[in-house]
Amino acid sequence: PIKRRLLTHLLPFHTVPTATPSSPDAVDHYLGTPADENEHAHFQKAKESLEAKHRERMSQVMREWEEAEREAKNLPRADKKAVIQRFQEKVEALEQEAASERQQLVETHMARVEALLNDRRRLALESYLTALQLDPPRVRSDRTLDAMSSYRSHCRPVISKMSGSYLNQPDLLIWRARVLTVIKNLEKSWKFKMLIP
Repeated sequence: PIKRRLLTHLLPFHTVPTATPSSPDAVDHYLGTPADENEHAHFQKAKESLEAKHRERMSQVMREWEEAEREAKNLPRADKKAVIQRFQEKVEALEQEAASERQQLVETHMARVEALLNDRRRLALESYLTALQLDPPRVRSDRTLDAMSSYRSHCRPVISKMSGSYLNQPDLLIWRARVLTVIKNLEKSWKFKMLIP
């Protein structure tokens, strides 16, 4: 079953010509260099190199396995089983190693992408703060007070309508109590007292 799985794993790679890795140490180069603006392209190159390296290793094991089977035809059954067991363990080890390398590559890529995004966010925030300091916004207190008054006038009817039967469910009662608390706190503030007609 393992050999059959190995054959189905390798079959697509034997029928389609495979690209050779761009450089023998593309993965090591990727892991050893810091991130830059071409992070995704470097990641793809390293990933393709890793996959090509894995395919080559699996092809080598397959050739060795076929050779060992030819030599083991005349051996006793127990020896044949030992040969099969040895190659099964070798295939499993290669698959685990490839999975571990893929995982390391993906984790490195994700960490670098996150770092690049954080740098971009930081630069955007710095640019925004710099722009604010160059031309400070004018606060129009009359518009602020008008907006608060409008908000208050819209909240009062909503609260008064909350006594309807459809709003007497537990979640809505809690929400109603929270809204009432917010409005009462606003009314206590000195700015809001100025708005009371």
